[in-house]
Amino acid sequence: PPAAAAQRKAAPTSLIFLGDYEERHECWQGLRRRPEIEKDLRSRYNVWSKEAYARFVESHSSAIFLSLPQPCSWEDNDDDHNNNNNNNNDDNGDTGDETKANRKDSDDDDSYRNQTFVSSDNHRHHDYMHLPMEPITSVLLNSHALVISSSSYYESEEEWAGIVTFVRTPEDVEREYCSLRALQPEQRQDEADRRAELFAERFAPAAIFRRAGLDKLFGSR
Repeated sequence: PPAAAAQRKAAPTSLIFLGDYEERHECWQGLRRRPEIEKDLRSRYNVWSKEAYARFVESHSSAIFLSLPQPCSWEDNDDDHNNNNNNNNDDNGDTGDETKANRKDSDDDDSYRNQTFVSSDNHRHHDYMHLPMEPITSVLLNSHALVISSSSYYESEEEWAGIVTFVRTPEDVEREYCSLRALQPEQRQDEADRRAELFAERFAPAAIFRRAGLDKLFGSR
């Protein structure tokens, strides 16, 4: 609709994680150190109903969403973080000692503590990298949102290829986010629509049954 198109043109692009960043602290710190991400990175942990979600998505129509499956970690190939291992304060002097009880859920959370990344030399053979997709991913795709996700179980990544952009490092997130952000709003929406259509086709109940071999099982009875 014209109103939605106008809103996309007017709204700034942001990278939003719907969840509790404190439970993914190391991943979050890696993102905070990337200059092209830091200024656009947001978290929101207070969208609990269908109505609230609908309002949120409508008011953030130009956003790109971030999925961080638990336990979240990055492959350890970022040279920049080695200079920050002993730095426990942000540049603005904040210590990052906020708790869930006293911090506010907003788009402007800016108090974090730097920590190092968790190393993963072989993505496919580490148990903690065998992660399912976050449930919110399907909800976002059904809303025609663009999603960037940290590593998941490799078979899941194969199933979701072309629908979700998978990344291994903060630099990967930065590169993919900047690539999507550089698109015109109409182009970005076209890409989101393409992914949503592919998601609906690939994860239709009949398609899931076929991949699981259930069509043959039931067909033989």
